[in-house]
Amino acid sequence: MNTSSKSLLLNPSSSAVRHEVRRLSGVRWSLLVAALALAAAGVATVASATAEWSQGLASRQALWVALGLLALIVVLTFDYHVLMDLATPLYGLGLAALVLVLAIGEERSGARSWLGIGSLGGQPSEYMKLATVLFAARYLALSNQRTLGWRQLLGCGALAAPPMLLVALEPDLGGALMFVPSIAGMLLVAGVRWRTMVGVGAVGVALAAGLFFLWR
Repeated sequence: MNTSSKSLLLNPSSSAVRHEVRRLSGVRWSLLVAALALAAAGVATVASATAEWSQGLASRQALWVALGLLALIVVLTFDYHVLMDLATPLYGLGLAALVLVLAIGEERSGARSWLGIGSLGGQPSEYMKLATVLFAARYLALSNQRTLGWRQLLGCGALAAPPMLLVALEPDLGGALMFVPSIAGMLLVAGVRWRTMVGVGAVGVALAAGLFFLWR
């Protein structure tokens, strides 16, 4: 629990109350409502599609939604700058997990992408997408450029290339390509020129086509 949360519990009339109110006022409630509506629609769709089954998939989906809400609440309780400070070690751990899954991972759906014991575990590539976004955000923030140049674009490309290559080696080309829209969206928000983005996109499409024919 952070300092403001402790102060709020010990002295509800303190300035910590105002701090928490300001934090809540920064939440985009329309986005939260839209996400909850989408999650509810997903649960309803799963329930409808599996109505004749007895595996409880809808209940499992609802449980994951609840866990996601809990994670959201936990994230709101601490300063997001903490994640920026942890971006580098999280990125390194993600790369280590991707290397490990190539060595001892389980093969599922034609790709060696699962790391765990029995049904307990997950795909390191999913975690790595978040770690890469955090690491790229830290890199762009430290560059402190109003308009991004080729140096920042190449830097982000260099950050995304290792996890993309490791995921493609599983082989999971679809999962590897999912890094592209995440990084592209960050670059657009950070201030890249459209002309530059189109050029990078053309090169990316060419590389993706090459990878597709290489892994066929």
